[in-house]
Amino acid sequence: MVMPEYSYLARDDSGKMQRGRVAADSAAALRSQLESRGDKLVSFTAETEVGLAAGGLNVANPLNSLPPRSMTVEIALEQLAVLLRSGIGLLQSIQTVAEQTTSKSLRKICEQLSDDIQDGDSLADSMQRHSCFPPIVVQLVRVGESTGNLDLVLDRAAVQMTSRRENMSNVRTAMAYPAFVGTAAVLIAGYLVVFVIPELQKFLSSIGRKLPALTQSLMDVSTWIRVHGLTVGVLIVFALIATFMTYRWPPGREFIDRWSLRIPILGTVLRLGGTVTFASSMAVMIRSGITLSEALITVEALHGNKHLAERVAAAREIVIEGGSLSQPLAEKHAFMPMLSRMVAIGESTGDLDDVLEQVTKFHEKRLQATIKQLGKLIEPATIITVGGIVGYVYLAFFMALFAAGG
Repeated sequence: MVMPEYSYLARDDSGKMQRGRVAADSAAALRSQLESRGDKLVSFTAETEVGLAAGGLNVANPLNSLPPRSMTVEIALEQLAVLLRSGIGLLQSIQTVAEQTTSKSLRKICEQLSDDIQDGDSLADSMQRHSCFPPIVVQLVRVGESTGNLDLVLDRAAVQMTSRRENMSNVRTAMAYPAFVGTAAVLIAGYLVVFVIPELQKFLSSIGRKLPALTQSLMDVSTWIRVHGLTVGVLIVFALIATFMTYRWPPGREFIDRWSLRIPILGTVLRLGGTVTFASSMAVMIRSGITLSEALITVEALHGNKHLAERVAAAREIVIEGGSLSQPLAEKHAFMPMLSRMVAIGESTGDLDDVLEQVTKFHEKRLQATIKQLGKLIEPATIITVGGIVGYVYLAFFMALFAAGG
């Protein structure tokens, strides 16, 4: 078994930073080894962790190159906030998070953050170089560093990331079940139509019998698919490519995103999700001391829907010109109507962050209820549609079997 190797950054007695690479049984052994030489470990990276006895062959894990999951980043932010609140310094706190995490990619990011900070960069500037930290987290950290409330804003950032992840997960879960069931049903029905029933047709023809009318109609469909299937498949591929290219084209994406908000139920889910994203993010940033115009820049980047992002950009332009934030948010088929009205109230009372927090709570409940409603509608529709297709195929199949048996 190959002993793990570590690339390390350490500080000697004179305060000078030293970099090196050494083999050690564990991170604790590495620290002890450096302390015995009078060096204090600042950060480290595990370079070799998997080895094969035969020839000492090292095996790299391709998963190590993937960015850390959102949940892993959320936990790291919470840990960092707790450590800072306990009076531990920033560099030591980041090093502790790196030692505690099980994610190799996050450990490497933490070490890069530590190196950047020692080179004179701020934590926010270093975080900005890593895609695992959303823009709102970077913005909150920048404010926290300038105000001295880094632990508080890290907690808020973790809560914001958790809420956003859970909302997106609920939408994916609602759509995953019908997609899985529909795909399985199509594959089973396709196998019967393309491979099984044609063999039955050959057998019946050899004994001088005809297929039942229902089975013959299915065979006609099967024949059409075999004759025209390639053409249809090519057309579908071209249609998907055209849709993808249209979505990549900014005017095309704006058009698709705008009209997706008008789809019954699904459009409501997208609008509710956009409203929650806007209200929750703005509430957290305003409460943390970020100016309204800067907060709107960050929120614009958070919206995946281009049409909603353009509404936020328009709101920022109006705010810079001295106008009201609520006016551009009132456009139909964009954000939910309650948002603009509550924002107007918050602007008049001076409690915009509290008002936005109430808007968030209300629309989060509506979002969860709408997702459940969507699931309740999709599930029976999927069962009826898939059941009809599979039932038709199976009935035609068994009628062919009965015909073969006389």
